[in-house]
Amino acid sequence: MCRSLAHEEMQWKHVFHSKYGILGDKDDIEKTISKIGSWRNLFCEKYYSEKALKFKYSATGWKHRTCNYVGCYQVVRSLEKQIKHHQVHELRSTKKQDRQEETRKRKLEKDARQEETRKRKDAQKKDRQEEIRKRKLEKDAQKKERQEETRKRKADAKKEAPNKRRRKSSPDVETQVVDV
Repeated sequence: MCRSLAHEEMQWKHVFHSKYGILGDKDDIEKTISKIGSWRNLFCEKYYSEKALKFKYSATGWKHRTCNYVGCYQVVRSLEKQIKHHQVHELRSTKKQDRQEETRKRKLEKDARQEETRKRKDAQKKDRQEEIRKRKLEKDAQKKERQEETRKRKADAKKEAPNKRRRKSSPDVETQVVDV
């Protein structure tokens, strides 16, 4: 039972958090864990780093320790150095957040441009389709007019020569028109 618990990631995360605390943003923590392999390995590295500093003190009585940020093993020898070192992490985190915000803004702008382009292309496509539809309607109207004209000519021809009819003949013989 104990051995199975020793291999549980969430247990090691809890142990690490209770002993050292977890400082750092989520992305940095995940990146560190993926690089090191597991919370257990991270705990062991931190534990052995701290163990090496177990009895070291500065001249002012400050106990030496490692940085509290996950994955950072920088030795801090005074409160001032700890504050200064934490500011470095915060500055990095701020810069990272600024870069992420800038990237997000650029992505939003790009998406807006793409949406605008898509709308413009859709409008152009719609215009082209409308133009094609209009041309087709015009062609259909012209075709109907031609058909109507042909029908009228045939009707007029029938009125003018109602007694004329054609005999069907073989292809060798010319068609003859006969008055009845």
